[in-house]
Amino acid sequence: MKNRKNKKMFIVIVVLSGIMAPLILATEGDLFYFYSVFACFVIFFIYNQYKTQQFVQESQIQAERFQTAFSHIATSMFNNVLEADITKDALLGERCEQLTNLLQIPRSSSYSATIEVIAASMVQPEFAAEYKKVLSRENILACYAKGWDTIEYECIERSDMVHYAWIRIHIAIFWSELTQSLRIISYVKNIDKEKSERLNLEKQAKSDLMTEVYNKAATEEAIQKIFNESTKQDSHALIMLDIDDFKKINDTFGHIAGDRVIIETAKRIRHLFSLADIVGRIGGDEFLICMKCFKNMQEVENKIAMFYAEFAEFGINTTESYPLSFSIGIAIAHGGDTFEQAYKQADAALYYVKNNKKGTYAIYDNGQLY
Repeated sequence: MKNRKNKKMFIVIVVLSGIMAPLILATEGDLFYFYSVFACFVIFFIYNQYKTQQFVQESQIQAERFQTAFSHIATSMFNNVLEADITKDALLGERCEQLTNLLQIPRSSSYSATIEVIAASMVQPEFAAEYKKVLSRENILACYAKGWDTIEYECIERSDMVHYAWIRIHIAIFWSELTQSLRIISYVKNIDKEKSERLNLEKQAKSDLMTEVYNKAATEEAIQKIFNESTKQDSHALIMLDIDDFKKINDTFGHIAGDRVIIETAKRIRHLFSLADIVGRIGGDEFLICMKCFKNMQEVENKIAMFYAEFAEFGINTTESYPLSFSIGIAIAHGGDTFEQAYKQADAALYYVKNNKKGTYAIYDNGQLY
């Protein structure tokens, strides 16, 4: 821009000099004065050209330094960097060819199509829908409209197409005056170690140290979450389980044997129920289970029968068999119910069993015990 301006100035000087020359010759009769003025203009122009070239060179050097520094930082800090023009739905930059080659899609693929392929082939299935939503053009445009200039998202992805790992995606959003379009630079960082450590800490905070199932507070929180996220049509069984005469086991066989009974009880409950169900230890020998979204009462009663069968011939130690007895109270809850309400009903059913016939179960449903 500046170089073009100087050329225009030079042309103006030459034209003015041509116009002024006859006047100077007519009045002064001396060419010396004219050429002196003309020479000054030429020297001024050359000097400006020199300074402009210096400025351009320095700008290029600075741009190269920035590009080198950015490339180094991106390579050392991030596992992948992707640029895209969101307005034009197009991939940009050097790295997009590496990505399209990895995904085995055409280099000319749109940004939206690339995100679809990444979600299908690289992202762990349980995160795929959310990944597409967060990185969609619609979401990025909406975030920018709200005044956001960054988006962060964490998920599990296999960046090498083989091994899954936790990643953090940082998306920088900006408006390009040069292209008059909205653009992004997406940085991907492997956080598997960091995430694993964090999840382990969270698990320890929520786990019962002896049995590794949920502790009391975490059990309540997890079950209430299930109730909150369910509808009235969803049925859940809240199962409160108590080891009968547990004190007698400790007194007869010792506390080590008693601890083993608690650990084995937790292990077999966890094995019997699905990963979607909640299992927690809420007291010394008391457990609480939330059997999520069961189909009918027969399904719940079959689980209880299987649990009793697990302990039909339980060896309290290496030399003696000791048939354990469990009293169980069951409450039927639905989406929108409170944990406190369901807990009281299960506790009432358990209390009924403990005072009438230990080693069996009772069900509290619609205000009735049976």
